[in-house]
Amino acid sequence: MAERESKACSLAFFGLDRFRAVNGSFGYAEGDKALLSFAEQMRRTFRGADILARLEGDKFVALLYDCSSGPTHRIVERLLAALERRNQFSKSGYAITCSYGILDVAVQNHADIDTQLMQVDALMRENKRSRRAAQGLGRQ
Repeated sequence: MAERESKACSLAFFGLDRFRAVNGSFGYAEGDKALLSFAEQMRRTFRGADILARLEGDKFVALLYDCSSGPTHRIVERLLAALERRNQFSKSGYAITCSYGILDVAVQNHADIDTQLMQVDALMRENKRSRRAAQGLGRQ
């Protein structure tokens, strides 16, 4: 549809930070609550027309139709701010934070979605590495 209508699309790919530590310290039931909390924040933040999905484990993706990476960055910033507010008032004992990557979807060159998901996942992993390096943390 995006190709047919010449509309921009973008992918936002998210990985929860230190999710294994939440499962390890608080148990899998609490890890499930963290996943649900993140998914609910996504639902509240993204537009109704956006396609949101949990891919596996702590990985989530949003496909934004008729939206380039610039506006997508602003939506992601709103999500991060919402998570920060949640963390300030939460009594769960852990913070929910995430790393992300954003990619303009290449609809004109017929790149398959799997290839683009791998590209945006790599951008998310680079974001995670950069943030950890800036915080002086190793791999966790």
